[in-house]
Amino acid sequence: MAKQTQSPYNSILADIRKKKFAPIYILMGEEAYFIDELTNALQELVIPEDERDFNQTILYGADATMEMVTNTARQFPVMAEKQLVMLKEAQTLHDAKRQLEKIAPYAANPVMSTVLVITFKGDSLSATSKLIKETTKAGGVVFESKKIQEWQLESMIKDYCKEHSIKIDTKSAAILGEFIGTNLKRLFSEIEKLMVSLPSDSRVITPELIERNIGFSKDFNNFELIKAIASRNYAKTM
Repeated sequence: MAKQTQSPYNSILADIRKKKFAPIYILMGEEAYFIDELTNALQELVIPEDERDFNQTILYGADATMEMVTNTARQFPVMAEKQLVMLKEAQTLHDAKRQLEKIAPYAANPVMSTVLVITFKGDSLSATSKLIKETTKAGGVVFESKKIQEWQLESMIKDYCKEHSIKIDTKSAAILGEFIGTNLKRLFSEIEKLMVSLPSDSRVITPELIERNIGFSKDFNNFELIKAIASRNYAKTM
């Protein structure tokens, strides 16, 4: 999972891994990757696998009502410490933002044995939303996953590799960022493929490895163009 140093994402994920769960999570925003990573972590860690049949409920915006969500959240777990209730793809609700406000009374007084997770992709709820305000007051988590900009890619790639005990230099990170762009799911998937392709005696992603496995030229790319212009190498620039 990609790290964002000192970011809410990093902090939220660390707490989930420590099993320090909030009563409510509202995960929203344009960048789906981080929302999915937090959702997957919660789905994996809140309820042990052998307790999920009775204590884990997954609802989807297209099929759910807010009454269904809150009524389920108010139930108590069956022979377990916690129950997990997820409303995924809440943005697909009809008049979604207004509908979600109906959960605000529950958020004002959540059941502490329930972990309620709401995912809302592609947009964000307003800071003035009653649901957001009540969730914050109740000690819940409100996470806005903002769209990643191209200038952020290099550091994210390096952090991702570091987390997996892999080394990558600036040139290799720049090549990956340029070739794949800000589609984080695809970007990290390609990095994982490169990790599998590493020789047994190496833990370093190189331009040569990228060229062999992804097909991007290590000699003809924006990184090399800028370098050639800076050194006034006319022939290489051409």
